[in-house]
Amino acid sequence: MMNELSTRPEWTALRLTRRWVFVLGVGIAYAITLVVAAIDWNQLTGGEHALVLVTIPFFIAGVAFSTRNFGLWLFVPALLAILICALLYPDSGPRWVTGVLLTSYCSYLWAVLSPRWIGSIAIVLGPLLLMFVWWQRPENVIPGGLALANGSLAAIQVAVATAMIWWAWNSLRSEADRTDADLAVLDSRTAESMLVTERAAMWRLTGTRLHESVLNSLRYLIASPTVDREVLRDFADVSLPTPQDAAQLQVSAAPVPVTRTDVSEPFNKGRLLVTAALAGNAFGGITFLIYLLADEGTQAIPAVILGVAGSLIALVIVLRRVRIRPSWAIPVIVIPAILPWLFLSQDLGCREALILSPILNIAGFCVMVIAAWATRTAGAIGLLIWGVGGVLIALRMPGDCRQFMTVALVNTLVALPVIVTVTYAGTAAYERSRRRAMEIRQQEIRERGRAIAAVDINAELHDVVQEAVSLISAIAAGAEVDSEMRERLRLVDGQIRADMQVDPQGAGAFAVLAKSIVDSLAERGVIATVKGINSSTDHRPIDEAALGVIYRLLSAVATRSGVQVISNGQEDFLSMRVDAQALSVAGLKPGTTSTFGDCLIDVDLDESAEDKTQTATVVLSRPVQA
Repeated sequence: MMNELSTRPEWTALRLTRRWVFVLGVGIAYAITLVVAAIDWNQLTGGEHALVLVTIPFFIAGVAFSTRNFGLWLFVPALLAILICALLYPDSGPRWVTGVLLTSYCSYLWAVLSPRWIGSIAIVLGPLLLMFVWWQRPENVIPGGLALANGSLAAIQVAVATAMIWWAWNSLRSEADRTDADLAVLDSRTAESMLVTERAAMWRLTGTRLHESVLNSLRYLIASPTVDREVLRDFADVSLPTPQDAAQLQVSAAPVPVTRTDVSEPFNKGRLLVTAALAGNAFGGITFLIYLLADEGTQAIPAVILGVAGSLIALVIVLRRVRIRPSWAIPVIVIPAILPWLFLSQDLGCREALILSPILNIAGFCVMVIAAWATRTAGAIGLLIWGVGGVLIALRMPGDCRQFMTVALVNTLVALPVIVTVTYAGTAAYERSRRRAMEIRQQEIRERGRAIAAVDINAELHDVVQEAVSLISAIAAGAEVDSEMRERLRLVDGQIRADMQVDPQGAGAFAVLAKSIVDSLAERGVIATVKGINSSTDHRPIDEAALGVIYRLLSAVATRSGVQVISNGQEDFLSMRVDAQALSVAGLKPGTTSTFGDCLIDVDLDESAEDKTQTATVVLSRPVQA
């Protein structure tokens, strides 16, 4: 599982959410069935006893292997074995088979565990299975909504609920496939970038000896009053390998692929699968409201309006994945929650119990869906209003009909632990997935940046070395080494030293800044003497205000400058030796220390021993972070 989290984090989160949905959902449905069967055990036939006992190993194995597809499939024979009791022993007597609940889970399992288009068949197979179980009106099945319209209303409800969970599962799976595919691309790019960086390092290593020879020749030409042109002629035949030739470097600067952001929030994905089935049950249950309207006429209009409104709200929330604002949560959840209270003033008998029990379920499912996408406070208020109303209706029913209302209450309330557990477990799983995805993205960006920097720095180093070789070759061929030529040699010397000392794999922000300073000065023809670049690997961006001061200072440097970077492990230091006149342009004063975020800039005056011109040393420092 951990390995899959690394390579397919979104799919791992979805599988974990699916596991919780079915282990808890099937487990509660199975447990309720066994409890009812145990209560009436002595009244069941021997065949029913055998079928119940057969289901136990299937269920246990299903739980044990629920991390895999075949384990969840083992729940199906466990549920079907109980449904077979309704077909083989329809006249056994006690009502213990929860037909609608067991059939629904068989349908859900088929829809989710099968390939997309094969799974869609469950939208038809589920209702057909339910009607097949109910066709001979078995006395051992708890009727519920099956008692109305020959079971067709319950069949429609199962069909819509199955369609919803099929849609939710395949939507989440498609998103997981896209997200994980994007992350796989990023992983591949990361590996390519790391390879590029390694090859760049190898090129630098193989070219170091040649570069040092070039530097030695440059120092010789700069410092020596006479030139031995015969020694220099060997450089005319030097063929410098390019970074591309030596390492065949290719690095893409294309933008990182980004998956859809409108559906990526862990809160949304963590509860979509479990609430989709409930919203489908509520929306499919509108047929019971229509039946109520046909049966009671205008008296039922208020209840029908509230029931339809609550079902539509639940459906829209799930389809659009709308997280309800706290200010709207309580008014919205009260709409379906008060539905049971509309029936308290009516005369309630057994006939009313058959009609009201599925409607009580519809209202409860709406409340559950809204609660899952709203605040805890709104959820608690909605469940309390609905639950109290349902209990009061059950208490007003005749004793021999109260079972229908009790079953409706229990059938809805058992969804509560499933919703709570799946919501928290699923959201946590998707949060882990998002963190892993962010790690992959950040690593790809970091490694791609390092690779691009390595290629760029090596290309710059190659170009400046090539320029140095050209100058040396020109001198070997007879070009005069005058003051202008020596200035050009000094510029090239500083650039080579900066490029060679900035390691693209390990250089920190101060080393990169030093190279940038040398390059900026060289573009203006200002010589920068590089004494050494040895910084920490602290890559944090340097404070923008501090950088502004440094670059304003550079713009005012008209002659030579000296650049050095050192680190004592606790702090990085970048020192620049500049003309004292340049300080005012950068807003600096001798003998002062300026603070910019976590950076300090110290300014000290010094005096040149050669021509007594006044110079200053500007030191930028910053504490090192690991």
